[in-house]
Amino acid sequence: MGAELLRADQLFRASEPNHWPEVEEAAPFVGQERAVEMVDRALELGAGAGHVVVIAPPGYGRRALVRWVAKQKAGVRKAGDLVLLPRLSAPRNPQVVRLAAGRGCALVAAVDRLFAELTEVVEGAGGWKQRAREGEEGGWEEEEQTIANALQERFAAVEAACSNAEEVVAASYLRELAQRVVERMGEWLVWGEEGMQVNGAWFRGIRPVVLRPAPPEGKVPVVEVAEPVTYEGLVGWIERDEEGVGLEVVRPGALVLGCEGFVLLDAESLVADRSLWFTLRGILTSDQIAIVPPPGEARWGGRPMVQPDPIPFGGQVVLWATPEAFEALAADEMFLRLFPWAVELEILVRRTAAVEKAIARRLAELAAAQVGREVAFEKGALAAAIEALARSAEDQERLSLRLGSAVGILTEAAVVAQRRGSATVGRAEVEHAVKARWERLGVGWRETLQAIERGELAIAVSGSKVGQVNGLVVFAVGEQAYGHPVRITATVRVGGEGEVIDVERETELGGAVHSKGVLILSAFLAGYFAKIRPLALTASVAIEQSYGPVDGDSASLAEALALLSTIGEVPLKQAIAVTGSINQLGAVQAVGGVNEKIEGWFAVCAARGFPAEAGVIIPAANVSTLMLRREVVEAAQGGYFRVWAVRNVEEAAALLSGLPEHGPQSLFARVSEQLARFARYDERGEGDLWRRPWARSSRR
Repeated sequence: MGAELLRADQLFRASEPNHWPEVEEAAPFVGQERAVEMVDRALELGAGAGHVVVIAPPGYGRRALVRWVAKQKAGVRKAGDLVLLPRLSAPRNPQVVRLAAGRGCALVAAVDRLFAELTEVVEGAGGWKQRAREGEEGGWEEEEQTIANALQERFAAVEAACSNAEEVVAASYLRELAQRVVERMGEWLVWGEEGMQVNGAWFRGIRPVVLRPAPPEGKVPVVEVAEPVTYEGLVGWIERDEEGVGLEVVRPGALVLGCEGFVLLDAESLVADRSLWFTLRGILTSDQIAIVPPPGEARWGGRPMVQPDPIPFGGQVVLWATPEAFEALAADEMFLRLFPWAVELEILVRRTAAVEKAIARRLAELAAAQVGREVAFEKGALAAAIEALARSAEDQERLSLRLGSAVGILTEAAVVAQRRGSATVGRAEVEHAVKARWERLGVGWRETLQAIERGELAIAVSGSKVGQVNGLVVFAVGEQAYGHPVRITATVRVGGEGEVIDVERETELGGAVHSKGVLILSAFLAGYFAKIRPLALTASVAIEQSYGPVDGDSASLAEALALLSTIGEVPLKQAIAVTGSINQLGAVQAVGGVNEKIEGWFAVCAARGFPAEAGVIIPAANVSTLMLRREVVEAAQGGYFRVWAVRNVEEAAALLSGLPEHGPQSLFARVSEQLARFARYDERGEGDLWRRPWARSSRR
């Protein structure tokens, strides 16, 4: 068939918002319906079904998805008030009780009113202030019964206010408190300048505290752990005041706040601080939260710690994790037992008009929320964002679900529009934001292109040369990727057994995948040319002027062409760069980063004034991945830059050499003839001198 010259419309697939259908209100997580269903099912089953981890790289809406599903499920169960009830005999070890929603707050409010009323009773007791002014301390016996009667009335009111509380512990606390106040008046009544007064410190020591009120509307709490995650934020702590009597510092951690609901947490924190994971593992294993100082902290916070009874944990923990964080945690077998619901988010979604419309609507909502003001996005602006997602996916037929990046682009475009005095964002602003993001990075890429232009990096863009091909590489800087050409050369000598020396591997600069590509190249040569005779040669391939690590097999097509050119002594066109990997049968396979590679070669050709036949050879399997920048597409329309698609090495060889693809004049025929001469020369023994000493024939 030969190499296919691609049309300009094959190099980019535009989004067509005029063809978007009128769809019903879309779910907030387009393309993630399966993940939403799985997380929803896990949270509906409750803590008995285990905990959940949602897996995806950043930017795919992990946190938002987890938060949304948890809030949807928050109304399924009911939560109550958690109250700290001091043990009057052991104030530093309070009890933790669960009261019905609102009843805990009512209890604390009632006790506070009681203390206020006690002060009024004491201050109003007959004649105390008068006797104090006269210097008399007597008369207490006369007032004792009056105060006791008043106290009994107040406690009856408190018990009546809390009569709906079914917990025996709370009722027991009230009875004990009433008895202690009546029987130990000498502890909470003090003689002051104004007469008898209430000792407020004594009451602070026996006052209950609401540890966590029930959420409004009867829902269970959804608690998102603040970052950076700490032991205190996860568990919490309680301190007594400086006098050691009152619960002055009461800061429940996220697990306490969400002990009946859902606790949302970034798994990266558990990987970064393994002690946090061990703490969480212990709590989830025992289903109890012990608010104790972290290891090595006896007086945490500098004041005496209060250690209440362990708090039952009946909630569910939902993590969001990168694949790397998940693997790190899964190395602990207990993690998989505690988190049986491991749900991966989708990375790509099929690109249809309905999907484009739904994603565009979601992007507009998220971007408007980030901008924080009234902003309108034209259809063209949203179409440009959709195209950016297609390029990110490297697929004309699918879209990346990494919506965070597209939201950032729209947000930046909104700022550009605002500076121009417009509340409406159009395609021009979005394209400006996309270009600006690309230009903010890539200093190394620009320096490489300048070095090529100055001749410091030897890259030929015209003429033909033997054993030399312009390959293409790509590298990433943050979220952006950049491509540029490299010169790939091959040499060959008579003698040997068809070995292809990988210079990058020999110098420990080549990665495992690149080395695999060269080994496959060697197998391709043997399978194609050594079926009836041995390969009597030793070859080497190298990426010239490469001083850093090299990996990937996308250079194997270029390496094969350079090697064939050297063996057959046929020059190859330098205006055409090459990317693609090959298999052992000589078929050309898809590679990554094709858009960036093409654009890198385009930039070099543009700087040289677009030499004749300037273009790129790519695998045919990569045609559907093309989402090239506008200037490249326009150059293709103008006919001064081309992109060819090939299916096998023969098609690429014919295009670069200018020879027929098949027949006696093809590059492959010339290579075969030359290899036959090598074999004949080696059979006469004359080739032994070219071999390495340890590989020479025993005939010598």
